[in-house]
Amino acid sequence: MKLMIFSGTTEGHDLCRFLSKSNVQAEVFVATEYGAAVMEPMAGITVHEGRLDEREMEKRLTSDTLLIDATHPYAAAVTDNLRAACAKSGARYERLLRPALPYQNCEIVLDTAAAVDWLNAHPGKVLLTTGSKELEVYTAVQDFQTRLFPRVLPTASVLEKCAALGFPGAHIIAMQGPFSQAMNAALLRETGAKILVTKDTGVSGGFAEKVAAAEEVGAKVLVIARPRVENGKNQVEMQAFLADLLGLQPEKVQRIFTIIGSGMGTADTLTGEAVRALETAEAVFATKRLAALSPKAEVCAFSELAEQAIQCT
Repeated sequence: MKLMIFSGTTEGHDLCRFLSKSNVQAEVFVATEYGAAVMEPMAGITVHEGRLDEREMEKRLTSDTLLIDATHPYAAAVTDNLRAACAKSGARYERLLRPALPYQNCEIVLDTAAAVDWLNAHPGKVLLTTGSKELEVYTAVQDFQTRLFPRVLPTASVLEKCAALGFPGAHIIAMQGPFSQAMNAALLRETGAKILVTKDTGVSGGFAEKVAAAEEVGAKVLVIARPRVENGKNQVEMQAFLADLLGLQPEKVQRIFTIIGSGMGTADTLTGEAVRALETAEAVFATKRLAALSPKAEVCAFSELAEQAIQCT
């Protein structure tokens, strides 16, 4: 079986590490030079750089190919092309998901154009954390040169794009994440931004840290919603699927136990770290009052919490 991974995300990178450690060979496709640069050399993993359209994808696929789509949740067009190419070639398609995080007290819009309309109706400086891909759309924001502070990757091509679009150098924040809540809060304070624009980037995209930082400094959060609800497998499920499919020996896992105090027992009182722990946990045990904080939660009595956790080892 030929294994191909279309990546460019933390999830795809982590999956490659798992395969390499398991002595599995795979071809990995990333769209940009930056995506290739952040992939450290791994035994058995061959990295290809450059964007492929549906026809180019189809040429590389055969009926004995397993294609894993680990692209960004907002790269809907790429996912559509991958699905179509697999359907035509007979290759098997599997989606590696980046789970979304629950959030409250945020403004939600459907796409970038709607975000521009919202910003034009709401004054104030803006910390723009959606990257450079659609940055030209934001030039339709009134007084964008003085209002917007785009945070982008520190590459020459990205900086050239920002300058060509008219963003002043003093407003371009060229940094590579991930970013902590403290760093996000510091940038909001330093720029004087009253609005933070983000996508629903999940745990690995630092979404919880952005929301928590905005709440800390009293800024509004504008979220561009994911383009669709997807079905697929998370990291743990994908690795288990591949281990079973390829006959891999299970790796000994050292489990980490997290004890979460949830204050008054509402989603609003959870820290970003607690949200990430709940999202990535294999199992969650909680009393009846706190079980609503996680869809994974298994309700049990307080006296049974430790016993249930020990049984997972």
